[in-house]
Amino acid sequence: MDDILAAFAIESAEMLEGMESSILALERGEAGSIESLFRAVHTLKGSAGIVGLARLERYAHQLENRLGRMRSGASSAGGGCFGALLSCRDRCSAILAEAAPGDGLLEADEASLAALDATLISGPAPTAEPDGAPVPAHGEPPPAPGEPPSAERRPEAPGASGTGREPRAAAPQEAPAPPAQAEAGQRTVRIADAKLDVLLNLASELVTVQAQLSQTAAEAGDRRFIGIAESVRRLVAELRTTAMEMRLVRVDGLFSRYGRMVRDVSSGLGKEVELLTEGGHTELDKNAVEGLVDPLMHLIRNAVDHGIEAPADRERAGKPRTGSVRLSARHDGGSVVIRVSDDGRGIDWDRVAAIAVERGLAPPGGKPSPEELEDMLFAPGFSTQAEVSNVSGRGVGLDVVKTAIERLGGGVEISSAKGSGTEFSLSIPLTIAIIDGFLAVSGRRSFIVPLANVLECFERKRGDGVERLIERSGGLVPIVDVRKRFSVDEPPVGDTEAVLVVSVGSGRIALAFDSIVGGYQTVIKPLGELARYAREVAGAAILADGSIALILDVTSIAKSLKDD
Repeated sequence: MDDILAAFAIESAEMLEGMESSILALERGEAGSIESLFRAVHTLKGSAGIVGLARLERYAHQLENRLGRMRSGASSAGGGCFGALLSCRDRCSAILAEAAPGDGLLEADEASLAALDATLISGPAPTAEPDGAPVPAHGEPPPAPGEPPSAERRPEAPGASGTGREPRAAAPQEAPAPPAQAEAGQRTVRIADAKLDVLLNLASELVTVQAQLSQTAAEAGDRRFIGIAESVRRLVAELRTTAMEMRLVRVDGLFSRYGRMVRDVSSGLGKEVELLTEGGHTELDKNAVEGLVDPLMHLIRNAVDHGIEAPADRERAGKPRTGSVRLSARHDGGSVVIRVSDDGRGIDWDRVAAIAVERGLAPPGGKPSPEELEDMLFAPGFSTQAEVSNVSGRGVGLDVVKTAIERLGGGVEISSAKGSGTEFSLSIPLTIAIIDGFLAVSGRRSFIVPLANVLECFERKRGDGVERLIERSGGLVPIVDVRKRFSVDEPPVGDTEAVLVVSVGSGRIALAFDSIVGGYQTVIKPLGELARYAREVAGAAILADGSIALILDVTSIAKSLKDD
């Protein structure tokens, strides 16, 4: 029974998420949304009955009855209906969390249903003719068993989402098929995250063993042995790729979290804002997706609060009353780029500079560069809001975003034009378990620099260890003597050194090593408790000969240079 309840907990979370998405789609007037909402509630009711959650089953049944009347045209959405539907969805979540014994509905359950009843209008909703004159719509009866449900025309109620947009009719089209029909022939099985992690760790260990095998075969010079080692290498590579792909999840589940938030925040601020998403089919490591939840929340809330203007201000500026926040994802080589953009007022860089002077982040009378202004925005506690609200103004946000993205091995870029809007671009590695990098050596110590950060590589006459800056195309670049930084005791061999110039945010730093071995793909091994003592190291890797290489955290090194 415990296994059944555990499975139901996972499935019910997906059903509740589907309910919320369908309600928001219904509010936008999307065809087929009433059908998908009805199916989600019907499935929740049936599943609750199977696992013995009688109260949830009864509540879902009552909600299903009301949705059935909306689906058939016997009733339609009035003002406040979509907010009431969202409250009913929240009530389902609360009942599930409480898991109280008994099958009777509580006062709060009855109150949420009564609130929904108060927003329903008897009869079908009006639709718009081509000339704009409202005429009655004739509701269709429920589909016969086995027939696909027909699409419903569901106008948007004025003011229901806090946008004040006029009702619009969706063009009739066939409603989307239920998941069971849409994915016919596709069988799936649920696997616990922990098991996937174990599989990837085992595959990662195989990568190391395979590298040792290939090296041993090459040293032995036996052609048959080398051939077998190559076959093992191909199989291990395929196994690792498959294990990595099993950890990838679509980002549309992540994106769907924010529709409700945008609706609630914009309504509370008296603004009209819609969330647009694209690229939801893009896949990303599940751990990276989990790590993006809070950063994206901060960026989207900031866009609604700081970026999007009040409706009257937008009209005076010649913009539509309704502002838009766009959330998109796409693959870019071995990374996924997620963009959060808005069509609002843009960043007032002059105000940013003035506040930076007030806080002592910039000298009075100075003119910070665009890169310096961006860095100031990401400073802890920095905010351009004069007043603290329940949405923003406390200076907690962009510094949290940058720290979280860098922890995932990614970076953040800002693009903003006054009066036109702002875009934050987040670049995240496709998988955060395996890294492509440059293997470099200083003394007997090995280091790996993430390939995504490397801009150029060159040799030069060995420096004196005191040098602070080197001249490269585009200006002076701070240089770090890795020998000195990581206390390498062995004396250098030769009078040349290898230098990697790497990107860090909008800036650059250079790292000087004894030599560079070449490109190297490896599995990141966390440092655990040792991490607190190695702030400039992102992890470790086991090389083919069994030795350990430190994976450098170039962002932390750059921060340390600023503090030195």
